[in-house]
Amino acid sequence: MPRVGRAEALSVVFCARTTATPTRIVQQLGGSFGAAVLAVILVHGLLTHTVPAARAGAFDTAFCWAIGFTALTVVPAFLLPGNLKRDARRRRWG
Repeated sequence: MPRVGRAEALSVVFCARTTATPTRIVQQLGGSFGAAVLAVILVHGLLTHTVPAARAGAFDTAFCWAIGFTALTVVPAFLLPGNLKRDARRRRWG
């Protein structure tokens, strides 16, 4: 996902708004894929346990996976470039 963010940030510099559509498509596909993966994790946990208390643990497991996926995406997000226009102005004006 960082490449998509970087491409969108660079489009501001070059005034080319051609990355908006691919970015939106990747976001839609990523969200659908993530929801499907979490649903499979939840269903697997529900089907492997027959005791109601253990079935409640399936929701806990799915939630922990969701938190883990979020943590994995937050770390690369901090590596994305900042506001490129602001940085260019700082370099130009000192």
